[in-house]
Parts: sequence; structure tokens; C-alpha cells
Amino acid sequence: YFCYRQRYFAAEFDADSWTTIYLVSIALWLLIKQHPPDVIMGGCTLALQLSRVLSPEEAWRGFSNPVVMSVAILSAVSDAVQRTGAIGFFFLKVMGEPTNLRIALLRLFLPACILNVCISNTCVMSVLIPMVETWCEKLKFHKDYFLLPLSYVLLISGTFAVFSTSSNLVTQALLLDEG
Repeated sequence: YFCYRQRYFAAEFDADSWTTIYLVSIALWLLIKQHPPDVIMGGCTLALQLSRVLSPEEAWRGFSNPVVMSVAILSAVSDAVQRTGAIGFFFLKVMGEPTNLRIALLRLFLPACILNVCISNTCVMSVLIPMVETWCEKLKFHKDYFLLPLSYVLLISGTFAVFSTSSNLVTQALLLDEG
């Protein structure tokens, strides 16, 4: 038993470990309470840096990853596309006014998958949420019938484009790092 304990539990918690556990606990509590995640995570990273648990390079290294920049750029593109109203106009013309739920889902999923190949699935979802809500009110369908299935369909269809899901972008970055 002693050998087992020495082998697997030799590392003791130090002050840095307890500081990290404390800050992560506070961050989780604040996230559960619906506080802004960007402020919480940035503040937590800054606190870990100021308490010298993380070096400045370690603290901010994640922002230099091309994945973060790609998602940020695709988010800006989706915001610009949403502001033009072109996607909303196109989708509402394609989706029409079906009375059958299955037909309505099919009319939503097909163009969403096509758009998802060009833009990140998170961005497509952010563009489509307000439009789906408006469309559901017009058709007298509850939006819950559309939003969760749409999220799953976008996740599945996003695996076919390298830049469409963040997991594909992370995998691509790791592959490039390894040559």
C-alpha cells in the first residue's frame, strides 16, 4: 500500500495549486450565476498571472493559437452577414411557410448545412437563432423543436469542413505543429 501511495500520490498541493483551485471554483460559481464569461475567464487568467501561478507567456499563449483567431474572424464575418439581412431574406424565401413539422425541419436543415460548410457552425447558429425564432412565431411552432436539432445537425455537418468546427480547427493546428 505504501509503495502504491508513494507512486501515485507523491505530489502534494502547494500554494499555487490551492490558488488555482480557489480561482477555478469562483469562476465556475460566477459562470453558473450567468455572469459574462469573457470577463470571468479574462479576470481569472489575469489573477493567476498576477499571483505568479502562471507566467505571462503561459497565461496568454492560448490567444496566439490560430484557432482562436480563425473563430474570431469567422464570428466577425457572420456578424457582418447577419447585419446585411441577405441570409435572413434568403432563408425565409427558401423555408417558406410549411404546415408540417418534418418538412419545416428539412427546409431549415438543408440550407443551414450548406452555409455551415462556409462559416463556423457557431457563427451559423448565431445568425440563425433570431431568424428561427421569428419563423417559429409566424408558423405557430415552438422554437425548441428547431433549435436543438439544428445545433446537432450543424455539429455533424461541420465535421466535413476543416474550418467549420472548433474541434476540427484544434486538430488541424495540432497536426500542423507536429509536421
